[in-house]
Amino acid sequence: MKLKLWVKIFLGSMAVLTAVAFASLFSYGDKPYSNVVVKIEEATAPNLINENRVRSIIDGQGIQQTADGKLLNADLAEIEKKIEEEAGFVSNCEVSRDLKGNLVVKIIPSQPIARILKNDGKGNYIGKDGEYLPLSEDYTPRVVLLTGKGMEHIYDKENKLTKNFGKPLFEFLKHIENDPFWKAQITEIDIDEYNNLTIYPQIGNHAIEFGLVDDYSAKLEKLRLFYSQVVPAKGWNKYKKVKLGFDNQIVCE
Repeated sequence: MKLKLWVKIFLGSMAVLTAVAFASLFSYGDKPYSNVVVKIEEATAPNLINENRVRSIIDGQGIQQTADGKLLNADLAEIEKKIEEEAGFVSNCEVSRDLKGNLVVKIIPSQPIARILKNDGKGNYIGKDGEYLPLSEDYTPRVVLLTGKGMEHIYDKENKLTKNFGKPLFEFLKHIENDPFWKAQITEIDIDEYNNLTIYPQIGNHAIEFGLVDDYSAKLEKLRLFYSQVVPAKGWNKYKKVKLGFDNQIVCE
């Protein structure tokens, strides 16, 4: 009898807990938003995403607001989509509600690794995943600058990296980004109409005639030898040109 009584008590308790859980769920679902909380994950360029811009996008979604400032129910998926499309430099956005009724916006910023600068002053950034990123009015990150006629070959009309040049160049740019020495030393890459690269360093008055982006690892190793062996012996200003397009040799002029 005691066992049956215990079972009845247990089942009764479970029923009550289940009812409370469902009631809380539906109550939470009907609960209005009390505030908007924007959380931007720390990034190498923290000012690329403007929080006020994010809030402005949310305001533009036509979310109704009560007299005490609470926001009524909204389409969270649509808000996420709009922020990713319009805020700029957003790699991922998740919008949810917390137990206090807040509308919580969590943003993972995109990370630019290079900037394309066109002759008219316009251009864009290349993100760490190869994505096409707009320029920012709020912040200019320190990344490799890409100039020259060959920039037109990087992206197609749909802003996708081209297979023959854009993707190989992107792999080269990632290599630079992930190597502290090259990230600090390489400041500008000029690309001619034939996709040949000329690199301009942070330190030194020489231009580096890199040639095509193919086999960039071997060329960078030769350039590293130039900096570790030739520069200490000859100085930074001895040569005006460093040519890496020849097999198994470095030509300095």
